[in-house]
Amino acid sequence: MHNETSFDAGSLFEIDDEPWELVSVRNGRDAKLRRAAADDDWIVMSIAELHRLATPRVSLSRSAARPVQDDWPTDVLDMELHLLEIFRGQPMSSTATAPRPAFDITRTTQEQRLAAKTAELEGTSLARTRRTLFNYWTVYQSEGVAGLNARMHRKGQRKVSRRVRQIPSGGLYEGLL
Repeated sequence: MHNETSFDAGSLFEIDDEPWELVSVRNGRDAKLRRAAADDDWIVMSIAELHRLATPRVSLSRSAARPVQDDWPTDVLDMELHLLEIFRGQPMSSTATAPRPAFDITRTTQEQRLAAKTAELEGTSLARTRRTLFNYWTVYQSEGVAGLNARMHRKGQRKVSRRVRQIPSGGLYEGLL
């Protein structure tokens, strides 16, 4: 008998006696996990390997990938409202009875709504490009607010290109090392 198991973002697994949290699934084949005790310790494994590890002897529990409901950062919750207004025509205000004309999905195209939102957010702390807003929507659809939070507040070591790390010898930099 075939036993299907589904894993959601935020599912916890014990691997080598350490808790790991499922962050995302890439291309339906690879699972990306984060060690629960660290923000910068990641592992990628095949879904088959994850299924092998997720046997009844493995401790499996469900928990939120990050804070629950109102504990999310304000900018993430605000961005969620903006995304819902762009892509679903849902008014940002809970008291509104209809979408604003620029975001009415029956009267405007997605590109028009993206352009309107990009212009509206320009000059604010939530200002983003059209492409970034679309990428946020893609992440939001698959991972919810947890994915949006992870995308907006990336953690871990930033990579510096080799060109920036190399200091030319001679000239202006001479004697600084």
